[in-house]
Amino acid sequence: MLPFIAVAGGIYAYIATTLIVNVRKSYVEASQIAQEVIGNIRTVQSFTGEERAVRSYKEALRNTYKYGRKAGLAKGLGMGTLQSLLFLSWALLVWYTSIVVHKNIANGGDSFTTMLNVLIAGV
Repeated sequence: MLPFIAVAGGIYAYIATTLIVNVRKSYVEASQIAQEVIGNIRTVQSFTGEERAVRSYKEALRNTYKYGRKAGLAKGLGMGTLQSLLFLSWALLVWYTSIVVHKNIANGGDSFTTMLNVLIAGV
């Protein structure tokens, strides 16, 4: 199960990092627009450019929202996949332990202790 968990974690980390970088770029763009408009407020007002400035700022924030939604979805799916694989591996461990006890390969106490050691070592 470890290779599956490692692959899922790697894919999640790559996608989340890429989307977070895009969100930060969009925030920088929106910040630059706001700073430029505030710094040149007299010029913007004299040429009645308030509407255009607001439109460009809203567009920059729309990109941020779009990338933020994708990042949230990627985080949810990535963490959900990792947690699912983790719980499936625990279920596999419990199932295998029950087979070992049922076939009298080991007794219940030793199997339970081994299972707890594996679970605690995995954490």
